[in-house]
Amino acid sequence: MNGGRAGLFYGGGFTQLGVQAISVLACGIFAFVAAYVLLLITKGITGGLRVSEEEKLWVLI
Repeated sequence: MNGGRAGLFYGGGFTQLGVQAISVLACGIFAFVAAYVLLLITKGITGGLRVSEEEKLWVLI
């Protein structure tokens, strides 16, 4: 199931833990970059990420 590699608690040492830690970091970096790119695209299409004061007041009326 794990390709014959022993885990941290089954005699594999920290090798598998290191691989998993790198995988978690890679996923976190990917998620951050993807969210940032989508934010920039949204900002470019709409011209900003906040509504104007006029639009805020219109909703309150």
